[in-house]
Amino acid sequence: MNTPPPPMSPPPTKNETALKDLEILASDTMQGRKPGSSGHEAARDFILKRFHTLELKAFSENYQQTFLFSQGFQRQTGYNLIGWLEGTEFSKTFIVITAHYDHLGKQGRETFNGADDNASGVAALLALATYFAQYPPKHSLIFVATDAEEGGLHGADAFVSAPPVNLSSIVLNINLDMLGIGGKRGQLHALPAKGQSTIKAWLKQQAPRYNFPSMNLRIGAPIPTRTQGIMNKVDWYKASDHASFARVGIPYIYFGTDVHTHYHQATDVYKNINHGFFSAALHTVQEVLSSLDNAPHSSTGLTLSQ
Repeated sequence: MNTPPPPMSPPPTKNETALKDLEILASDTMQGRKPGSSGHEAARDFILKRFHTLELKAFSENYQQTFLFSQGFQRQTGYNLIGWLEGTEFSKTFIVITAHYDHLGKQGRETFNGADDNASGVAALLALATYFAQYPPKHSLIFVATDAEEGGLHGADAFVSAPPVNLSSIVLNINLDMLGIGGKRGQLHALPAKGQSTIKAWLKQQAPRYNFPSMNLRIGAPIPTRTQGIMNKVDWYKASDHASFARVGIPYIYFGTDVHTHYHQATDVYKNINHGFFSAALHTVQEVLSSLDNAPHSSTGLTLSQ
């Protein structure tokens, strides 16, 4: 007997607050959010203000985890921004949602605003925190705006090296990186860690629910494509903060898109964000996270029904 397909998800609606957050984080005021710059500090202050407004719980003073990292020949201080919501049923079990807020900054006369990479991910993270603050989760959720990702995943490495909770209590990482454009195919990719066959099978079962006019969900890494005459051969398993969680044995789902013509270019600006794609991507991540939060629980972590 064939298993019936899951029902279609309700159509996504435009999240004006999330789009406004994205616009602010990608504005010239933030100067491309390069660590050590005044624009980076402005972005940090903006995110912290949102954490305070949402009344997220804090593990440390003012939600900040500081760490040292090398950028070129300089040692710098990085700032992970961490807030959390306590679960109503499994308060000692944690799902960690990550999105890096740093970008490339200014180079000569050009500002690399990083609208898709990764103001879009941070705006989505803030939207998820807003939603789950209103509709409390069963598992505890930790929201981490990571720093210094562009230079080598330094913020995520710092988090897993000095976590605010025992690593054994973290059952999953949801990493958000580039949710705003979608390229020609309008594809949002959900990439689980290698060897996570249960999560991958569950995602494949759920994927048909999230095929919208503006976006469709694909499970697995993007197929290598040619952008600006260069063949992109990205190792997506190591391409963003989820790699730090994989290194310490924590399962993850990475949500993101393929590289595109605006990737790491001065043209990665708010006006090039696809509002329909971003809204659908945010809606999809929110629904997937809600489903995972409601999955049957066992002492070994999340058990996903198939």
